[in-house]
Amino acid sequence: MRLSCLVLALGSVGCVGDLVDLKASSVMAGDLGHGASDGSTPGDSAPPPDGGAVGFDAILGDVVALGCAAASCHGGTQTPVLRDAPDAAVRLATFQAFVGAASNGANSTVLTKNLAGDNITHVGGKPFASTSDGVYQRWLAWIAAGNPP
Repeated sequence: MRLSCLVLALGSVGCVGDLVDLKASSVMAGDLGHGASDGSTPGDSAPPPDGGAVGFDAILGDVVALGCAAASCHGGTQTPVLRDAPDAAVRLATFQAFVGAASNGANSTVLTKNLAGDNITHVGGKPFASTSDGVYQRWLAWIAAGNPP
């Protein structure tokens, strides 16, 4: 599937890249996980309906689906660098980089920089319309659960 983003006014950078949808497994095992482990897609409600913990595979699936891991965005040199790759070391580095920006509850920068109406500059766009957005809720649940791998 091809992901294309627009170049927006005020210097926003668009992203263009190919995304590959593979089965999810474990961050530490180095598998390529796309999409939430509960079968949901970005924008769906979170946490999973059974109340289970959200893992990083679901979070990284959202990052990829939103285009954040494109080479012109966080898949390149934008910090935190977030890459979806089969290499276990790259996968672990991505997990650690994301956790570094996701350890302060609702005040975590991965939430605040991406929330529409905030006063924090994020060149890549604002994927969360509000705090009731399904992806926002999934990320907040993952942060509240202690950032499980």
